[in-house]
Amino acid sequence: MSKSVLAARRGLVVKAGLFGAAWLLGAARAATGAGANASNAFRAPSDTAAAIGATAAHGPFLAIAQAGKRLVAAGLRGRIAYSDDEGKTWQQARVPVEVDLVALSFPTASEGWAVGHRGVVLTTQDAGATWKRRFAEQQLNELIVNHYKAAGAAADSAGARAAAGAARSIEDGSTPSLLDVWFESPTTGYVVGTFNLIFRTDDAGKTWVPTMEAVDNPEELHFYAVRGQGNGLYMTGEKGSVWHFDAAQKRWAAVPTGYVGTLFGLVADGLRVLAYGMRGRIYASEDAGQHWQVVSSPAKAGIVAGVRLQGGEIVLADQSGELLQSKDAGRSFAALNAKSRVAAFSLLQSGTGQLFAAGPGGVARVAMNAS
Repeated sequence: MSKSVLAARRGLVVKAGLFGAAWLLGAARAATGAGANASNAFRAPSDTAAAIGATAAHGPFLAIAQAGKRLVAAGLRGRIAYSDDEGKTWQQARVPVEVDLVALSFPTASEGWAVGHRGVVLTTQDAGATWKRRFAEQQLNELIVNHYKAAGAAADSAGARAAAGAARSIEDGSTPSLLDVWFESPTTGYVVGTFNLIFRTDDAGKTWVPTMEAVDNPEELHFYAVRGQGNGLYMTGEKGSVWHFDAAQKRWAAVPTGYVGTLFGLVADGLRVLAYGMRGRIYASEDAGQHWQVVSSPAKAGIVAGVRLQGGEIVLADQSGELLQSKDAGRSFAALNAKSRVAAFSLLQSGTGQLFAAGPGGVARVAMNAS
């Protein structure tokens, strides 16, 4: 099985683990009216505009973000929707691809980014109403090859190995899967994905530079999430791995948690970081990952989403639909809204304090009354 097939399967499972991939794909087709793009001639999903459906607010959505006062959600088959009234009504955005989109980031109120499978990177300048394709298919592989060739990477270096892997992918037609995008400032951002894939921009996305050689990741493990800023910037991945960015060395140092399973995401606040993942596991560090503690919680299923609220509380969502809340900076968790489960792949607190969950059924407002 090729790397691209494995990556696509792993990425979808991570972002949509509550239900099977086949169910989600069927739901997406029904919601978007995918038959509108049907024709006898095949067109690649990265060259096909997302179908416009009658019910913009319906999922499945895998990511939710805020652009100024606007809510923006993204999901399967290139579907992006936005709301200007705190989720009461939604409109569907114009998107140039029909590729599954798994992550969003808005460094400013109007400029935003979305990433997904088939090497797709999209950008918007109007707070998510319309999108343009920045990269797709083999373009990221070509960028890797050209960058390390121009840099004169030594044959045994991580850069040379990255270039060789990208060249093989170009030859066999496989494309990378991107699993997260994050801007720590209006100018500096990251795109991460499968098999040690990481790009950085320092000019608000005008140029993207591969930085695989700057990560302690000899096994080429997948990166599932990137969050934080400055010396409080982190990534999570497979085999219980967390990486902390050393701004002085300009290098991502591995800071293993001791866990052997995948960590799907994190909540970062300076030196303190909370990593969560499979089997309801939560790990916390208060010294930039040098030491980790297992955090007590009632979660039994994998945790796939997390958010720090304006008051300092942390809310996590697991694959069973359980929401967990911590009122002590992530040192312990208890069930939130135990009587009502919320299927969530992504969580967001809006500027007005409302908590929203994006999931297979669309975007839902979540009541904040603790059980």
